[in-house]
Amino acid sequence: MAAKRFAIQWDRTRAVQERLAKLEALLSNRLPQESVAAILSTMPQDYLAIAPRLQLVA
Repeated sequence: MAAKRFAIQWDRTRAVQERLAKLEALLSNRLPQESVAAILSTMPQDYLAIAPRLQLVA
């Protein structure tokens, strides 16, 4: 195991960003850009700041 390269299996930050991008794309197809921006602005900014430090707990 020690000789193998480290490979990231899942990245929380990337997963959150991908879902936000998908949400924005879906909303953009149905709503004006001002409405999309208003909806996305409701995303808690503190969550986006702490997301990289969150850890799984058993």
